[in-house]
Amino acid sequence: MFSNLYLAGARWFSMRGYALSVVPAAHRDILDVLPVDGLILLDRWVDDGLEELADRIGVPTIEVMHPEGSRIALSVGNDDAAMFGDAVDHLVAAGSRRPGLLLGPEELVLVRNGLVGATARAAAAGVDPVVVHTGNSPEEVAAGLAQLREAGVDAVWCQVGTADQVLPALARGRAAHRRRRGAAHRPRAGRRPACAAHGHRGVGGGPSPDAGSGSSRV
Repeated sequence: MFSNLYLAGARWFSMRGYALSVVPAAHRDILDVLPVDGLILLDRWVDDGLEELADRIGVPTIEVMHPEGSRIALSVGNDDAAMFGDAVDHLVAAGSRRPGLLLGPEELVLVRNGLVGATARAAAAGVDPVVVHTGNSPEEVAAGLAQLREAGVDAVWCQVGTADQVLPALARGRAAHRRRRGAAHRPRAGRRPACAAHGHRGVGGGPSPDAGSGSSRV
């Protein structure tokens, strides 16, 4: 997402005769010697100190995602509470009663704002979501999904990761679930399985997660 945003911004500025420089917040001191005449603060974290940076440099500043209490007057961003809430509504409408939310670090402003909407919608629907915070690396995404499976969720919404990271991890989790279920239901020698004629049903009487019911099923 960030690379697409940067490319779009760089193209827009270039067409108007401006140059766009990207400086990680961890290396903000570069801006003391890099001549800039404006700042765009992206991906705000709670208490990240970027307002002090803007004050020190003294150039026009706009922020993307507005932390509560920020002194910066100009900001743009998404309605994160509505976005997270819509995700919960979608899972509930699909039949979930224990949805899982795989989110970025809770110190991120968008995650903190989004959780307000997610918890409100979940409470209105009478469900208790399981929230796991993780990073964006493939290993972190896979570990987060494994944690949600262990918690017994019946559907997942991922705010972090990409389809290339999430879908293989979900597939591995389903395969492991099938193996565990097969071992648990394997009849002992000389005994007829008690539930051989009963297929597993998903939440709300829907299809089994193993029947290809969609990537949101665990």
